[in-house]
Amino acid sequence: MQGFKLILQKELTRVFKDKKMIFSLFILPVVLIVGIYGLMFALISSQENDVKTHASSVYIVNAPESFKAFIEAGDEQNVIEYLDSDAQLDGIKDDIKNGDKELLIVFPENFADGIKDVTGKTIPEVRTYYNPSEDYSANARNMYLVYLESYRQVLLSERIGDLSKITMFGVDVSDPEAAELYDDAKASGKILGMLVPYIITIMLFAGAMGLGVDTFTGEKERGTMSSLLITPVSRMSIAMGKIVSLMILSVLSAAAYVLSMVIMMPLMASKAMSGEAISSLSIKMTPVQIIELALIVIALVYLYVSIVSLVAVFAKTSKEASSYIMPAYMLVIVVGMLTMYGEATTDLLPFAIPIYNGPLAIKALFSQSLTPVQCLLSVASTLLASFVVTYLIAKMFNNEKIMGA
Repeated sequence: MQGFKLILQKELTRVFKDKKMIFSLFILPVVLIVGIYGLMFALISSQENDVKTHASSVYIVNAPESFKAFIEAGDEQNVIEYLDSDAQLDGIKDDIKNGDKELLIVFPENFADGIKDVTGKTIPEVRTYYNPSEDYSANARNMYLVYLESYRQVLLSERIGDLSKITMFGVDVSDPEAAELYDDAKASGKILGMLVPYIITIMLFAGAMGLGVDTFTGEKERGTMSSLLITPVSRMSIAMGKIVSLMILSVLSAAAYVLSMVIMMPLMASKAMSGEAISSLSIKMTPVQIIELALIVIALVYLYVSIVSLVAVFAKTSKEASSYIMPAYMLVIVVGMLTMYGEATTDLLPFAIPIYNGPLAIKALFSQSLTPVQCLLSVASTLLASFVVTYLIAKMFNNEKIMGA
């Protein structure tokens, strides 16, 4: 036990006395998260404002005089050109397809007669042509669909009079917000549950990967591992001391990423985006849920650190270790992406699969759907896999050929 404490203290001291390591582990994550999300939300906001304020080229064929007056009173943003029925439309359609123009609206020649027909036998059809792959064009069409619907309501009022007399019933008219029945914590947790587990798993493994290679393979390259192995400290104490130190540093590094993301993302999103689901993100967890999250993260860190340590102990050089670890890193990324989508499950089998069960359990926890059995199964299976990997590391530490002692 004394040897374990000495190794643990040595590894932690080595990191916390290195200013570069402190910056890369605890300061750089915050800078990256703030920078990435700040830039992302700024670009989204800029794009939305650009689309909303863009003056689109709108061409209207056979426009009735009443519609012209209606549009001129409502649309002061777009550039509108009225065309006759004999206008060449193929060139305009090609320009819309190429993204040079935004919208073409074609009224039928018999539009005035058609709207006067109360029998409904000759209902005129107004056609619109736009490019759904172009934001300006799609926005212009959506805008004019609203104008056309409003114009239709005006024409109906002229024909019938008070439209409320033919309205049979309304749906959520008086108090539309009363129809929304949801739990704030669960709604926020579902959104965060798509992002946080993926970020946590990626950052945990990335932190363990960088530190683990230097802690094991780096010492073998520098020759300090051989000196350490001939000390009175047992090899198991050396291995466990290094593994536990990696766990502590990985958790602290990932915590810096996650906390900065959880704190900064809602703040920046509220400035850049108007959606209530984004701007009101918050985490509300009970003491039991906090304990469950801690257990899941600790078990997951242990597994990641064990996997990285196993590869780092086996490799002879840092370059070789990085190459060997990369497939495992890609697996963690893919698993994290798989758990981002999909609804909560009551099945127990997915929570018994190491690596996959960690982000799955974290997502279920944020979504308020994680059961105690699922949590315990996830932690137990992850710890079991970690113990197996640790046993392999211990066996490798006693192999003189692998350790180069």
